[in-house]
Amino acid sequence: MSGDTILVEPWFIYRQPAVAPIIQEQPSVLLRRGDALEAEIFARGMVDVVISTGLGEFLGEAELACLYANVQQALRPGGVFYISATGLEPRSEALLRAMELETNYRDWAALERVFAVAAPRWQSIEIEVDESGLQTFVRASN
Repeated sequence: MSGDTILVEPWFIYRQPAVAPIIQEQPSVLLRRGDALEAEIFARGMVDVVISTGLGEFLGEAELACLYANVQQALRPGGVFYISATGLEPRSEALLRAMELETNYRDWAALERVFAVAAPRWQSIEIEVDESGLQTFVRASN
């Protein structure tokens, strides 16, 4: 691999300005600002790994399907997509609602449906639910 690309949502750079210079000091890392729902910011077939945790909960079904499709197109053959999803926990939901954050809770079956519709050509999809039942972790290989 000739280099690494880290896609960073614009809000992250604005809220954590000290991170950008640290990442840019690494000679093999390219820091790109972009929106994960815009296919054109992904280098088609050039990415080895995409990790997305905590984003899917704030996306609707169509947006999540868009993200999955963008990631699949960006990954090289053998590339891996790691994603997590959160189940409903009433106390956490109350706090999020108090902050006016609308959250989409998904179990493994819901994630499988989105993968099947949005990006059906994965070589493998491994889904693991933690012992509490609140976190679902997915490792999809292209």
